[in-house]
Amino acid sequence: MAKFEDLTSEEFTPARPELQAGLTEAIPEGEIPSRYINRYHADHDVPCAFCNKHTDHRRGFTVQMKDGRIALCGRDCAKFYFGPEVARDFEKKLKEEEDRRATASVIARAMRGVPQALESITDNWIANERAMREVVSSLAELVGRASRVPEVTSGGHLELREMRRRFVEREVGGVVRRVPVDEEVTLVRARHAGALLRQSEKEALQGARDCLSKLVGARAPENLSMLALKRIGEVRTSGLSRLRDGVEFLDLCSRFFTKENIASFSDLVWRLGVASNVALHRRKYGYELVVVSHEVKTSYKLPSLDDRPTERSISLLLRS
Repeated sequence: MAKFEDLTSEEFTPARPELQAGLTEAIPEGEIPSRYINRYHADHDVPCAFCNKHTDHRRGFTVQMKDGRIALCGRDCAKFYFGPEVARDFEKKLKEEEDRRATASVIARAMRGVPQALESITDNWIANERAMREVVSSLAELVGRASRVPEVTSGGHLELREMRRRFVEREVGGVVRRVPVDEEVTLVRARHAGALLRQSEKEALQGARDCLSKLVGARAPENLSMLALKRIGEVRTSGLSRLRDGVEFLDLCSRFFTKENIASFSDLVWRLGVASNVALHRRKYGYELVVVSHEVKTSYKLPSLDDRPTERSISLLLRS
């Protein structure tokens, strides 16, 4: 049985197999190829080197003879020379190798951007995320002590609603009467609070950096098996997922922590029956969040979230 060894050349174009260098136009009758080099699906007819009539075809294999000559072999001739089972086995192995090389190319492009992506996930931003998660955790604890459950809107806002009845004049049976109308009204809304408080306490940016660090120094993708390439792909995907979580968390923080919004959040918590007060104060160094609960005052110095990394900017470095 012929043995599959060769890799598909990066310069090879499956639609134009006749452009390969060193092709032999005709192979004498009776000579049998020793192995397949690649497969092709031409966008026009090409002649088979093995048929007496050199039959035109579009699907076939580039094959190698024992003496090193290479030639185009139509799929039907391949089945004739090797038998249908062997031909199918060669085709399967060629497909697997083509898939492996395509995956290796994708991984190689992504890995080139890993060092620069890691530079974007600085110690400072990891510390900022850690600090903000501590603050958010304390606010989530306040909401968790409430006797009522606020509504989380589709936009991720936290709202406190109630039903109110009002009377309107309507004509009923020719007589104008005052009839009751029940309406749900929003008493207070804390923008982005619902989405923010549902965030995991796990530090995502540190996890993203840990994942991407595993890719540094890895063997060249073109020399790896498909299994190894899939594992690298999984690590990369996990890193991007955690990066996305971390960036989303910081984005939500930047939108949530405004003086007006914190005032609404404090009002919401108070209406929920939690004896507390939350306020955001501007200081010389930036902003300070002050939480007073059960006569205990806790202050949090909020880090600046300006110039934070974005998921898009780092993902572009790791694009596939």
